[in-house]
Amino acid sequence: MTEGCGDDRGDAQDDKGDTQGDSQAALKPCTSLLSSPKIMESAYALTDKGLSMVLAPATRPESYFELVYRSFNLYKNSLKRTFWLALVFSLIIFIPRLIAIQLGFAMNLLDFSRFNPYQWLFILIYLLSIWLFAAIYWRMRCVALNKHETFIDDLKKGAKKVFYLLGAALLVLALAYLLAAFILLCRQLALYFGLLNRADLLSDLIFCAVLLAPVIMAFYVTMLFVFYFPLIVIENDRIFFALKQSASLVVGHVWRTFSLQMTPWICYFITILVIKLFFQLSFHLYFFPLDEIPSYPAVGLQLLLLALFIPWSVAAMIVQLRDLELRKETVA
Repeated sequence: MTEGCGDDRGDAQDDKGDTQGDSQAALKPCTSLLSSPKIMESAYALTDKGLSMVLAPATRPESYFELVYRSFNLYKNSLKRTFWLALVFSLIIFIPRLIAIQLGFAMNLLDFSRFNPYQWLFILIYLLSIWLFAAIYWRMRCVALNKHETFIDDLKKGAKKVFYLLGAALLVLALAYLLAAFILLCRQLALYFGLLNRADLLSDLIFCAVLLAPVIMAFYVTMLFVFYFPLIVIENDRIFFALKQSASLVVGHVWRTFSLQMTPWICYFITILVIKLFFQLSFHLYFFPLDEIPSYPAVGLQLLLLALFIPWSVAAMIVQLRDLELRKETVA
């Protein structure tokens, strides 16, 4: 019989015989993953089963390579329990490509300039992907805690968080667009008043700056709020508190966050390029077919690769969340 992960409050009720310090940590409604004393006990239990002691919670801020090593070991030790959820997630993502192969033409799901019936398919895929991605996060949490849940339990947990995650994603997107629009407005005003029409070096530098500013601003805002997903799913934070908490953790560590979070995806893209080079398959680095019709072998292999790399990206997010919390505590 499986043992449910449950909420932290439920864990506290089940563990009345623990020490007072453990009970107080468990009674917190929003505890941080891998930060309570009970997690250390679970990590030693994992070691007894032959798993790496790297699953023990970090006790100090770590370097980039230490975080990569820790995230990869968490990924490796959890892959058996997260792969099937990741495979379903990957299958959902590649539905447009599979349909394109069956129908013989490519669907443009991202054309919002006019009414497109395929837009409803895009919305459905987006909601399903959020649901399954949240379930993967919850399963990874259970692996770190050395507890077990059924596939259905993970899906139920993910379903409870879908609209919170959707609301947070829309807020981040809206904020990024507003900031980018403001910068574009400033550029138009500068053009209107002739500030960028002079043929000198200063005018050229200003023009380049205002041209790149919307992209940089959108990137910065996205990185500031990147941890809202695990904060909502794992720590049960509400939307605005999760966004605030994520920004407070990432400020001053944008490049550190970006470099670690991109590591699994860089490995994924390199793997795809290597396979494309040696096997001459029609691989592309996007998920939605735009021009040409893919083949079943190419889509099937790319689907499998995505399912293999998704859990690593989740592990990297969870590990770095703990690292940034430690950095914030050290500064405080």
